[in-house]
Amino acid sequence: MSAPFTIEIDDRTLNRRMRELTRRLADITPVLNEIGDSVANDVRLSFVSGRSPYGEPWPPLRFRSGQPLRDTGRLMNSITYRVGKNHVEIGTNVCYAPVHQHGATIKARPGQPGRNRCGVRRGAPFLVFRGRDGETIRAKEVRIPPRPFLPDKRGLPPTMRRNVLNVIERYLTGGSA
Repeated sequence: MSAPFTIEIDDRTLNRRMRELTRRLADITPVLNEIGDSVANDVRLSFVSGRSPYGEPWPPLRFRSGQPLRDTGRLMNSITYRVGKNHVEIGTNVCYAPVHQHGATIKARPGQPGRNRCGVRRGAPFLVFRGRDGETIRAKEVRIPPRPFLPDKRGLPPTMRRNVLNVIERYLTGGSA
């Protein structure tokens, strides 16, 4: 005959942690804000390093000196994020951003006066801009190579992914956010 065997489990700590986790998951806005901030900062670092988020160097400038996409800082400083209920979007509202992200060929369009969607004057027989030594350059078309600064269809690069996972882990274990 065997002796009675009893196991008592004190699950107050587990229950408290589960309630806390449930409360945290009811509103993930704080963690999404921290993710947005982290990824936006990583994107801005692409401008500083002159590389895509995947580490690929941007093509050098042809007509002026300096660092690509850093002439005025407008594009870099426009990188923001917006948090939705279950997602975060990182981007920019600068109208010429797609030209730099994907590359483009820009052509002069004589006879079509007005302004383009970025407010640049149209209708001249040449594109006119300042060159490396301040000289005026006139061209019928200019090819701008892609200089991606946002992650693309490949998804988050490893460094950004690690940063996002660290934010999520801290959030789930009761850390920041």
